[in-house]
Amino acid sequence: MSNITVSFDRVGRTHNPPDLVVPVAEVADPWSTDDGLHWGRLYQRIETYIRPMIRSSDPELWIETPDDASGLRVSDLPIEGWISVGGFRNAGSFTMKETVE
Repeated sequence: MSNITVSFDRVGRTHNPPDLVVPVAEVADPWSTDDGLHWGRLYQRIETYIRPMIRSSDPELWIETPDDASGLRVSDLPIEGWISVGGFRNAGSFTMKETVE
């Protein structure tokens, strides 16, 4: 079974919080014919996980996206990302990678 493991360097004032493990099947893009991911679903899972650590109702996640604009795919991983609050305040960083059980 394939998972996406999200490792955080920092979230708010919390350094090295536990990894978030999300099964690929839960965030797969249902319209994709290959290994496409539904960024909205993955975004929600990450946001729900980090919200208590940053004490904000409106965190924003930013990721490095593939240059071909074909959407986020499992094969694109690992990907770096950042967390901001209020559009400008740095609230942490993370890395998403594929892990297999």
